[in-house]
Amino acid sequence: MFSSTGITLFLSRTLTGLAAAGWVPISVLYSSYFKDDNADRSMSQAVMINSIGLLSSTYFGGLIAENYGIDTVFIISAIFGVISGVCMLFSQEPHQINVKPQKISLKKIINKRLLGICATGSCLFYLTFSTIYGFIPIYLTNIGASETMIGVTISLSLTASLIGAGSLPKINQLMNNRKAILFTWILMITTTIFTPIFHTLIIIIPLQFIGGFGRGIMTALLMSLVIKQSNYQNRSTSMGIYQSLYSVGMFLGPFVSGIIAGMIGVESIFYFAALICFIGMIIGMFITDTLEINEIRN
Repeated sequence: MFSSTGITLFLSRTLTGLAAAGWVPISVLYSSYFKDDNADRSMSQAVMINSIGLLSSTYFGGLIAENYGIDTVFIISAIFGVISGVCMLFSQEPHQINVKPQKISLKKIINKRLLGICATGSCLFYLTFSTIYGFIPIYLTNIGASETMIGVTISLSLTASLIGAGSLPKINQLMNNRKAILFTWILMITTTIFTPIFHTLIIIIPLQFIGGFGRGIMTALLMSLVIKQSNYQNRSTSMGIYQSLYSVGMFLGPFVSGIIAGMIGVESIFYFAALICFIGMIIGMFITDTLEINEIRN
């Protein structure tokens, strides 16, 4: 809010990025209130609550900025940040995880399963940041959609992600993780391929809603897999590694898509994103398969 130059704005955004690291201990702390076999439920609820915050802040932030100015948005955001910090002061860890801190080698934490989950997550966020947070608005503008309809499309996609995250426990009652990850990737691949084929909002909006539903399921599912493959002592580190490495997809999504769009066209980024999804599906199916084999053995 007080930034007057590009440098100060960059520094403030950097601090905001550092603050985002708080999502790691928060998600791990929340999962600790559940039994180990309820990792799906805990991460489903955590992602769903986070999605509610994102959706409501995006909507009300726009209204507040339009009526009272952008500075008001920053002030209200800072107030909510203080309130959330105070709330965290009263959050207590369960006694079962109050263990003495130990030095744990990263070599013991980083294994093939965790790296596979990270690679799958990177593919997921490549899709997210190259499409709905990247070139979906540009594509909709190119086909003549109004700013209002672009906002509606994105809002419905975010709402679907919320619903998808909340549906994970029920989905896992119907199928195992391997089938769930296959089903979800197929949803995202199909909707991504079909999006540039059609040029009417009547079809594109449902496609983005279905794709958002899949992204919500996958986001919660991957976080639950991180919890399942780690123990209490290294859970925070594992989650931190996961969320650090999937950010590679966040960066490469808009970066690579921008290059592709400039060379071939906006429509081509969707086909390339679908290819990335296919790679994520193959990796994800292998990882969930090995995790379920280990659960059966245990």
